Amino acid sequence: MRMVLVICICLLAAAAAHAQVIPCPLTQARTEIVTPIPAPWWQTPQVGHLTGTAIEPIGGVPTLVCKYWAYGHDVSIMRLPPKGRTCVATKTGFICK
Repeated sequence: MRMVLVICICLLAAAAAHAQVIPCPLTQARTEIVTPIPAPWWQTPQVGHLTGTAIEPIGGVPTLVCKYWAYGHDVSIMRLPPKGRTCVATKTGFICK
């Protein structure tokens, strides 16, 4: 029984060592409208904090999405997962195996 436990712990440690942690690149994101606005109109850039993460299909492809709060909505930045890896979302990023 003791040898089985040691083997299991070693296998778990080896699996964890191969996991890749991908944090969201920003804790805050500054957002603004970049389309030219005619005078006398203006807009105020906003800084939004990271509110969460998700793995969402973009064009049918699983995509890592970091969500920030701005203008009363989630504003997202995204990237593809590393090739050949399956990822899960965490509070501030992703774990890919």
